Amino acid sequence: MSEFVTAPPSARGVMLLMAIFGWRDDKLVDSFRHTARIWARRGDFDVWFLDPWYPQHPLDWSLAEGGDLGAHHVVLAADGRDVIEKSATGAEFYDAIRHAPLTLYGQSYSATLMRVLDQVLAPDVVLYQVLEDACDPAMANRADHDAVRERASLLLSISPATDRYLGSDPRAVDLGQYVDPDHWRVPAPESPRWAFGFFGNFTDWIDCRLMADLARACPTERIGLVGPFRPEGLAGLGELLQLPNVDYVGPVAHAELPPVVANMEVCLLPRTESHRSLACNPLKLYECMAAGKPLVATPLEAMQEYSEILYLAPPHKFVAEAQRALAEVRSGQFALTRQEAGWAVARERSWASRTDRLTALWDKVAGAATAPAAG
Repeated sequence: MSEFVTAPPSARGVMLLMAIFGWRDDKLVDSFRHTARIWARRGDFDVWFLDPWYPQHPLDWSLAEGGDLGAHHVVLAADGRDVIEKSATGAEFYDAIRHAPLTLYGQSYSATLMRVLDQVLAPDVVLYQVLEDACDPAMANRADHDAVRERASLLLSISPATDRYLGSDPRAVDLGQYVDPDHWRVPAPESPRWAFGFFGNFTDWIDCRLMADLARACPTERIGLVGPFRPEGLAGLGELLQLPNVDYVGPVAHAELPPVVANMEVCLLPRTESHRSLACNPLKLYECMAAGKPLVATPLEAMQEYSEILYLAPPHKFVAEAQRALAEVRSGQFALTRQEAGWAVARERSWASRTDRLTALWDKVAGAATAPAAG
């Protein structure tokens, strides 16, 4: 018996989601992976994912040749519950989209690739998720972003900063961030490995010096660090890694993260004040709430509505706030006052509810695109 079953034809056609860093492993595109899997289970669309690892500029491709585009068909497994990402050739991908309505769904970090695909494939609907990079005056691919923004059927905003950036554009929708609550509900061990922990990408968005200050202020407590290095984050990280009570675990696959995070009594999110960092609505915020973990963070605008759940502190108070959070965890006060509220937010912001909303929005814009002209 085949390990997968072909997705049934969908009245809504083909949904093509796309990434730029590698959709299977990078947290930046977790949202697209979860959306693809939920859509595949529900049968709303015939779902494809494009994961091009390209060393050259996308315009150097010859898409018409049907070569290896990093295409994956997200299909329902034989058990009817799970889904499988089945690698496909360029020819298989083109055959799937040739006679079906096509929706292109991507985000501003991959604006250059979206612009190319829009020109070559001429999708019927373009869903464009505008991330914090659009708020950065130094955005490298601004011209491509502007072209895709003009073409988009819907502009999906993820933070208060992107709301303001999009302004009164009638296509703008406040989508926010979402999480898979079931994925993160892992019981904490009786003896957690780390008092404090950070998980995510180490970039210039993360203030490693604040974590070093915390490690020095709490020399008997261990701090766990989980995630890949990015070149621009190495300077501050070097200081942190030299401390004797700091453990660097390295990258961990998303599917294996929950039990690792369960070993952190308190999670940390010290952010720098770059344009992109300040405009962000961190997915980690919702993952920590889903995991039932206290999160100590330097405040971002997107966090303010959760100020009664989180431990928000400016840099000069970060260490003291982290120590307070740890004390409340160990006394049980955190669970009594904040944990249930965090779980409620995570349930409200599930990927399933996000997909419901996106499907309804798609119906609206697709209907408008095909409605006869008045008069």
